[in-house]
Amino acid sequence: MEEEKNLDPNYESSTPSESIDSNLTNNNAYTKKYNNFFIWWCVILSILVLFLLIIQFVPTKKISAPVSTGYVNGKIAHINIDTIMTKYPLVDTLQNRLQRQITSLETDLINRQSRLQKNMEAYQKDIQAGKIITKDEAGRREEQLVKEQQQLMSIRDQYDIQIQNLQMTMQSEILDSIKNAIKYLPAELEFDYVLGYSHEGAIFYANPSLDITNEVLKILNKRLKK
Repeated sequence: MEEEKNLDPNYESSTPSESIDSNLTNNNAYTKKYNNFFIWWCVILSILVLFLLIIQFVPTKKISAPVSTGYVNGKIAHINIDTIMTKYPLVDTLQNRLQRQITSLETDLINRQSRLQKNMEAYQKDIQAGKIITKDEAGRREEQLVKEQQQLMSIRDQYDIQIQNLQMTMQSEILDSIKNAIKYLPAELEFDYVLGYSHEGAIFYANPSLDITNEVLKILNKRLKK
């Protein structure tokens, strides 16, 4: 049998510890990445409704009659999304549920990172104590550490996608609630368009007389209690 080569005392691990340290550092901002996603949602929503405004107000060649846009004529109204997000209890409920799920995934990821770090430290101690005496054995240990690191990165990516899906589900639930509430507006508050705007959005001015936020909010809270 071929003899194994002795491990050089100066042999150093090739395990990419810098990458693992970087993973630990990046994890500190993991939850923060998602805390302000409602702002981006409002921006996207405002851009979409701005497009509707352009369609409504920009004339085309075949316009045969002026378009009525006043609140009295019942054509266009708007909802303040910021107000809905702060005064609709379902938003807090969904946010708390999402945060618990994020915390659970984050905790699992931290534990996995901690185990990998301990395995790396144990390997380094075994090298220094002379418990690993051949390069072949060192290579096997390093290969295992690299495999664990790759698995950790894969799990982190999976959790990232999972959280994005949870956010989209939450957004859809809130949007569906608003859309359904609009259907229950009194007959005198029927409109061709109901737009949404926010402080961070692309609509820079909204006529207060066209604001039906309070009416929609009352319907939302009433339906939530059922």
